[in-house]
Amino acid sequence: RNTYTHLQKLKMAMKSPTAILDLFISCQGLRDRDVLTKSDPQVAVYQALSLKSQRWELVGSTEKIKNDLNPKFATSLAINFNFEEMKYLKFQVLDVDRELKGSSKYCLNAT
Repeated sequence: RNTYTHLQKLKMAMKSPTAILDLFISCQGLRDRDVLTKSDPQVAVYQALSLKSQRWELVGSTEKIKNDLNPKFATSLAINFNFEEMKYLKFQVLDVDRELKGSSKYCLNAT
């Protein structure tokens, strides 16, 4: 016998299923922007609340891998995911000669 009240049923229906997703990132055939060696790629992941929003927030970034045009990053990025909502993500692949916060970086993909 179902003992839930109408209000309890409504509250349960309003809760949408959520999960934490681990993103594992790899790239293939990146452009080589370095002169003497291969590019040192690192990926920054951003999210926006909507496609109309021009405000992208940094979710996280991978480690930098030296001299690799086909990197498989070990660092995963955890994001909260709501199955009832659209999630807008942007992946920016950078050639980083220092740290991600450093001044010398070039975009290796079109964003």
